Amino acid sequence: MDHKLFHGGRRWRTNLKRPKARAVSFNTLVALWRDVSLFAAAFAYLAGWTYIRSYYRAFEIDPNILDVAINNYFVYAFFALLTGWGVALVIALLSTAAIVHRLGGHKLVYTAVLLAFAFGLFHVSRAQGAQDGRSLRARFQELPAVTFTFKDPNLGARIAANPEWTGTWFLVTATKDKYMVLVQKTPDPMFPDRWPAATTLVIPASEAIASIRLKDITK
Repeated sequence: MDHKLFHGGRRWRTNLKRPKARAVSFNTLVALWRDVSLFAAAFAYLAGWTYIRSYYRAFEIDPNILDVAINNYFVYAFFALLTGWGVALVIALLSTAAIVHRLGGHKLVYTAVLLAFAFGLFHVSRAQGAQDGRSLRARFQELPAVTFTFKDPNLGARIAANPEWTGTWFLVTATKDKYMVLVQKTPDPMFPDRWPAATTLVIPASEAIASIRLKDITK
């Protein structure tokens, strides 16, 4: 930018350049990417872990026996975050972080924002997991019916003799060594609008089962 100076009747021309903005160093970008990735992974794990525990609580299944791989929690996180509340929560975090950065926020302020987001993420994931679990529980007819043949005939007889375990068995989920089944009762004709009573059983595979037959009753 040129400036004309007048001194002693003479005109002088000087060239004044605006200072250049300080370039962001490569190390700064790497550190920023590292921090963002770590926080994103931690939040995704929290969302998936909370979602899956709330989901199977609708079937009274202890999530600790499901043997869920760690990487699967990141997949379940999408079920919690790809919702109206989940998207709104992420947008709120990004907007708040941008405002705090613009105002030159202190590290304590960033920490408070992240803690608030974690608190909100926990509640959103828990609510969504419970909602999806109850939804499937109400549509239990969509689960495949399963029939087991047990190695010990006496075991099958004892199960059949228990009125709490008689009825159609629906496969909820399975691991490499156990099956979680929903023993569904017939609806009570006096209360047709209520969910029929049900019991969830954990059937060990190697110790008890001789054969398994699945049937999709919806087809």
